[in-house]
Amino acid sequence: FVVGGLIAGPLWSLAVLLRDASRRRQVRWSRAGWATGLTAAAVVALGLLPFPCRITVPAMLEPRQACRVYVSAPGTLRRAVQPGQPVPRGAVLARLENLELRREIAGLTGLRDLQQTRLDNLERRRVGDPSAGEQIPVAQEALGDLQRRLEQRLADEQRLTLSAPVAGTVLPPPMVRRQTLESELPFWTESPLDASNRDAYLETGTLLCLIGDP
Repeated sequence: FVVGGLIAGPLWSLAVLLRDASRRRQVRWSRAGWATGLTAAAVVALGLLPFPCRITVPAMLEPRQACRVYVSAPGTLRRAVQPGQPVPRGAVLARLENLELRREIAGLTGLRDLQQTRLDNLERRRVGDPSAGEQIPVAQEALGDLQRRLEQRLADEQRLTLSAPVAGTVLPPPMVRRQTLESELPFWTESPLDASNRDAYLETGTLLCLIGDP
């Protein structure tokens, strides 16, 4: 637009000049040709100049074919390996603790044991008490439900221990910088493997580390 604006004015003046026959005879065509050629050459040269064009984007390097280790059950990080440490397959990478889950397991264990005691009492009483025999199926179903719930929570507790799925070297995950309010503190920042993040609460899906070849 700038170049077009600079050229439009002289071209318009030239067009007005060429319409007038008397003034057309006064034009020195050799000079006009040279001026036109130089102007065209200047426009072409301006178009060929390599003007700087820069785009700033974030970049992240990742090791090839590295195995990612995610937190599969939320908890407080108590232990973790150090970056750069070689580990075999199945080695413990981190241990998390979930006090709420531990209390729930303790409560379900107590309810399961209590229900088992009730079922045992019904089994002993059904010989002399027909009504006790009628309550046994309901007690068995309640005991089975408690046992299934307890097994599920025990499986969740086992997932608090993160193991290496493959052999390799522990590599730190990409740095995470959390934006929080001034009145709030982040659970953790940068890398969960940092010593400053010990005892931090890690949510499900948090990338703990990578296992690969540095």
